[in-house]
Amino acid sequence: MRILHAMSGHAFGEVERAFEYTVTALNDFNVTQKLVIKSNPDRAKRLSSIGMPPLELPIKPRFDFSSKKRLYLAIENFDPDIVVSWTSDVSFFLCEIKRNHIAYVNKDFALYKYESCKHLFSLNSQRTEPAVQSGWPRNRISVMPPIILPNKMEPIDRQRFFTPNRSIVAILIGPLPSDEGIENLMKAIARLSGVYFWILGDGKHMKNLELMAREEGIKPRTRFITWSKDAASVVSACDIVVCPSKKDFVGVQVLEGWAQKKPVVACDSVGPGLLITHNEDGLLVPIDDVSRFSQAIKLVKDDKVFAKKIGEEGYNKFSQTYSPEITVPQYLNLFSKVISYAQS
Repeated sequence: MRILHAMSGHAFGEVERAFEYTVTALNDFNVTQKLVIKSNPDRAKRLSSIGMPPLELPIKPRFDFSSKKRLYLAIENFDPDIVVSWTSDVSFFLCEIKRNHIAYVNKDFALYKYESCKHLFSLNSQRTEPAVQSGWPRNRISVMPPIILPNKMEPIDRQRFFTPNRSIVAILIGPLPSDEGIENLMKAIARLSGVYFWILGDGKHMKNLELMAREEGIKPRTRFITWSKDAASVVSACDIVVCPSKKDFVGVQVLEGWAQKKPVVACDSVGPGLLITHNEDGLLVPIDDVSRFSQAIKLVKDDKVFAKKIGEEGYNKFSQTYSPEITVPQYLNLFSKVISYAQS
């Protein structure tokens, strides 16, 4: 199977991470791929490091006929079995394509942008349902599991981020949407002495978060870490994964914690609530309950036996349900299904 992926996107976010994780996992399965991205040196460097140097295009919002022409030429030269567009502007770019075309659906669905698509997919039904309400056939839209990559590298040295090796480190894994509930998490951590707080994510959020950390009195033990190709090694170096989102419909951060055998403390929003069995493979706390959040982190901090137990149970659930060996074949089956449309 030959797959061409095309994405514009921002420096970092839900779609961008899904794209990078998916193409990396498919590469591990020896799938032949061609990548076309909006110019981004950091992303290009990460993809090149795993042997997939992308074609970088400007992909401007309006009247970018040059990028469109080069994208169509890349498709013609590569001759893929299927084209996957990851952002709506690229999906619209491909409105004239005569190929098997599948598109990822994120936010603000507009039917006209997907006219050349044979199928749509997303990570949760909150994204796909607007498409169905707009008239898209329900049998040609799929909710897919997130692809999470287990770490294959050693944990990074905490000294790199000026953090004592013997300290307890709680990490928040980005992207960081506006509903993240980070302020409540910072209030919870402020009640706990000796807990360092790492935020792994996109630089555009960091200034506001730095001000928030200063207001809560935890700035000296908070570290702001830009997402990079060794992000999983950053998570691996921590003790607790914290997930404060009030509107998390998927639970990607929970899965990333589980993939590293880390104990997870999460707000009881939809995604984490469906994944975590409380006190068995993680801890769930009521949304907006700062006191309970602080108590849950303290429990994991103080009880190392319990912390190890729920971390291992989470890893077992990840391995049995969400490892790439399980999720990647589901994507390959979906792509094969879309290819079969043209043969039916």
